[in-house]
Amino acid sequence: AEEAAAEIDGIMREADALPRSPQILTSDSTPEHIQKRLVETKGWAAVFSDDARAFLKIILGLYTDGESREEIMLNAYDGSKPMRVGRIGRGDLEVADPCLSAYLMTQPDMICRVGQRAELVASGHNSRYVWVVPPSLVGARNADGSIARDWTDKEPSESARAAYVRVVRLLLCGSVESTERVLHPVSEAAKQAWVRFYRQAE
Repeated sequence: AEEAAAEIDGIMREADALPRSPQILTSDSTPEHIQKRLVETKGWAAVFSDDARAFLKIILGLYTDGESREEIMLNAYDGSKPMRVGRIGRGDLEVADPCLSAYLMTQPDMICRVGQRAELVASGHNSRYVWVVPPSLVGARNADGSIARDWTDKEPSESARAAYVRVVRLLLCGSVESTERVLHPVSEAAKQAWVRFYRQAE
């Protein structure tokens, strides 16, 4: 037992001595790759995809005969509990405060597939996302009969681009070394919408 404990301590010291990787972003990754990224960054990772169909298919069980693979999204949700990552032949590593974010864009059919999987609902996977589904403007017309979303050659202004870049950099830089818990308040209308959903679910 003492030898095993000493080996574990050695592995942990080895992991702590490694520099933190700045590469926190990934896209259409398997759960194993996300775990690897969490180890390399010592607990920080984000899945960003402007077409998350491939990633969601993996969660739905593309490579596991239809068995859903949502564990990584559950275990590394908010950094509240450690996560152990197995390494073949080298023992396990523990990520002390894993925190995984996801920003996924996809088509309505994939949203339906994820929403209709009973195990993803029961496990709490689906409730960990903020689902944003804008109304379709296909075929929509203004009061004068013109197309609601007509073609335009307009481009974002340089000031808008610069402001967007500043905000993104501020969010990234502010979160890199922060260990403080940040609370995001919601409006009363948003709270009441959540209450209605909660009562419907119950």
